[in-house]
Amino acid sequence: MQVEVCGPTPSLIFGGIPESAGRVRKMFFTAADIARQIQGEVLGDGSVPLTGVAPADHAQRGDLTYAENEDYFARAEQSAASAILADRNFTSAQKVVIRVPNARVAFARVVPIERTST
Repeated sequence: MQVEVCGPTPSLIFGGIPESAGRVRKMFFTAADIARQIQGEVLGDGSVPLTGVAPADHAQRGDLTYAENEDYFARAEQSAASAILADRNFTSAQKVVIRVPNARVAFARVVPIERTST
């Protein structure tokens, strides 16, 4: 198992156009790139390419999903996602995990919420 601890960089990494089923596309980063941006720790192959974000039940290969509790982590492990953003107490033999102190906060940093006015 590879473990890579990554430090901060000043910018947010994802901006994307929401697609159907809550998925966001328009990016290409590795798990290590994302971990660097959010001060996370990669468990597994940091070179895994990530091309979108999605909830576990809509994730496809190349997606990053997140889990903040055991139920969600189990769903994320069973999903097609390539990597899971998770709190520090989770590990996986099946998927790349980016561990952070708070998965919800880290996920919000990964996918900036864009508000549109009408």
